Amino acid sequence: MRSISLPSFAGRLWFLSWALLALLPPQAHAQRITHAYDSQYKIIRAILEQPESQMDLGVIKLTIDQMIDPATDKAALLRQLDVMALEIKALFPLGASNLDKFKTLRDYLYRPSSISGRQPFLYNLADDLNPSARLLSVYLNTRKGNCVSMPLLFVILGQKLGIPVTITTAPQHLYVKFRGDNGLWFGVEATNGGSWAEDPWQEKQFPTLTPRAIASGIYMQPLTRKETATVIIDSLLGDYEAHKSNEADEARIRLALLALEYYPKDIDAMIHAYLGYRGLRATTIHRQVPANIRHTHEPAAAVRAVGQRVAVLGEQGQSAGLPSTNSRHEGRVPRENPTCQGWRHNPIKPRSIQGDRTMSNWARKLTIAGSIFIGLLSGAHAVYVDGNPANYVDPTGLDLVVVTGGRREATNPFGHTALGVTGAGIYSYGNNTPLGSSPLSYLDSQSQFRDQQVTIIPRTPEQDRAALDNLSRNSCRNCVGLLDNCAVRTDTALRASGVNTNMSPFPGGVARDAMRAPGATDYYIPKGGPIPPGVVDALRPFNPPNVP
Repeated sequence: MRSISLPSFAGRLWFLSWALLALLPPQAHAQRITHAYDSQYKIIRAILEQPESQMDLGVIKLTIDQMIDPATDKAALLRQLDVMALEIKALFPLGASNLDKFKTLRDYLYRPSSISGRQPFLYNLADDLNPSARLLSVYLNTRKGNCVSMPLLFVILGQKLGIPVTITTAPQHLYVKFRGDNGLWFGVEATNGGSWAEDPWQEKQFPTLTPRAIASGIYMQPLTRKETATVIIDSLLGDYEAHKSNEADEARIRLALLALEYYPKDIDAMIHAYLGYRGLRATTIHRQVPANIRHTHEPAAAVRAVGQRVAVLGEQGQSAGLPSTNSRHEGRVPRENPTCQGWRHNPIKPRSIQGDRTMSNWARKLTIAGSIFIGLLSGAHAVYVDGNPANYVDPTGLDLVVVTGGRREATNPFGHTALGVTGAGIYSYGNNTPLGSSPLSYLDSQSQFRDQQVTIIPRTPEQDRAALDNLSRNSCRNCVGLLDNCAVRTDTALRASGVNTNMSPFPGGVARDAMRAPGATDYYIPKGGPIPPGVVDALRPFNPPNVP
């Protein structure tokens, strides 16, 4: 079948549009660019709001590709996909099972018969790092793609043919999962001729793939159509990153957060949001921050808000099991800034292309972010130190208080968290704090060397008692370990009091869960900053009986 070339008219129109933009004054140019980002955001939101049954992955992929490369002839490429689907369907044997259909699709793409006149689709060894290798138009035209375009074409055609295939993920890599007639899912490596690639085998190919990341559901899970749509959108986030402008950073953050609404475990979106926030944080003092994180308090609060969003994303990536150390693996080929992982096609012995160094660099960025303001969020109900927190405290005085601090220089990269109970003091494990001591004294001492997030959660007397009973079981203040640390003990007591949590083993995760509790009120105290009178009044009810 003849490949469809991109129309020259669309290309000329695209070039002319950008040439005209170049003649506009800088302010008008920025406004035009922002309008383009807004328009794309609205289109993508409408895509994600569709019922899954109405989602056509081919349409979605080409819509995103057209945003990246306006010369993409979406209508022509959709017709080409339909023709391919009809050709494959004509090859189905009578009474074909799902497995028969799967093999027919696989052979059509990667093992065409000599009499068909078609060339196989192959991995692009020469230019796999080029972002254009992700585009479906380039893949269909050249028959050479990478680990984004290759599995997506397989799944798009499978969807059209009613074959139960979907996308799944590994670190910086997409591949296919096929559900057999027995209901079980089987991995398929599209970059290696559609060969079987079961999970244990894939785990060996990706040394950065940790058991914790798999257990958390970040990787190797069959994705829904909506989740697959967000993975497709990740390519546009990469395109925004390449624009290297403040407007692009804002658009990147906004789009990444939208993707995370529909697929909370999208690590790529999380990383893009983090990098966008980090870029904005560096310039927040000199310019306005996005509306969705804007605060009406002192200018420093806006800077903190961005920094805190960075921290949350860093902690989430760390909790997901991303590695944080650099490593080299024998037999692997490190690649700088890979667009994806893939397979070198060698009929004797395929060799894995791994991005260990780059992956660990990205993971380290997340970890560093988490260690700066670990787990601190700026919610819509956040109360900063220049306000009057006493006005927001549960009038019954029956509360729990979670105090979470950021890292302490190099001695603790994860931060620390503690729990206070009304009338019973603070319980802080692992830092030599007497159990049941004054939370005010504790906060005063801790805020001298790290930022502090204070969250007060309204509880009943019975719930307070349940938390205190749980804390009382751990009478040794310094007897903690990797799996029984300050975060685990605080989280366990919160759950005993009826607070829903995600059972995070990290202080930042505990802080985030506490802040999401119904009626919770949050206060932020910067390192070295004084404790305002309003916060003192809010914490006084937590003092033990021997402290006035």
